[in-house]
Amino acid sequence: RKEVPMASKTGVLALLVMPALADITIFYADTVDDGRLSRTDVMESFSDIRSGAGTQASLTSNVTESSFLLTAGSSPQTWKTMRGFYWKASTAGIPDNAIIDSATMGFSSSSNCYSALGSFNITLSNFTEADTGTGLTTDDYPTLSGIVLSDTKTMAQWNVDGYKKFTLNADGLSAINKTGNTTFALNFWYTLTNTTPPWLASRSSYCYVYDTSNGTATRP
Repeated sequence: RKEVPMASKTGVLALLVMPALADITIFYADTVDDGRLSRTDVMESFSDIRSGAGTQASLTSNVTESSFLLTAGSSPQTWKTMRGFYWKASTAGIPDNAIIDSATMGFSSSSNCYSALGSFNITLSNFTEADTGTGLTTDDYPTLSGIVLSDTKTMAQWNVDGYKKFTLNADGLSAINKTGNTTFALNFWYTLTNTTPPWLASRSSYCYVYDTSNGTATRP
């Protein structure tokens, strides 16, 4: 077996494939799009803010530092802002007969998390592209699958400098698309699984992550 990095101009997804390869093979993604998508300035239930239409998009062409965030509303059990980090890339360069045995997805944090609302675990899910022929848009915001695709990290782990590598589980491996784009959503476990967290009025929790435009040393 050989570790096979899924590389692109803007990101690396490390894969281990079967059968064994004589040499390391690098598959290049044609395009990568990432950034933060949000629904903000509302007062809604947790399920409604998660499933509602996206209202803001801040993509790699705009910023080099992104974040995922959850803000509670001022009225009991209402939520004002939900933000996630979304990533998609063409992984069609992986041979159709490749059997992906293991894979990791890495992200580099920027600054420490803020946890006034709570100290939440962080994990990966995926989303359904609103349009496979375009980059990310606010239409992608409500299309999270709700399936956990990897292990989880604590905020304390996220605060440590360097890459945080998420090991994909069986669902994560199945989510790698050998004929098109692969998508990942990085966020709090509560948000990705549509599980309402403990509520504290007008408090926020958020973490920072570098997007692809920040350069090769920190890109996802």
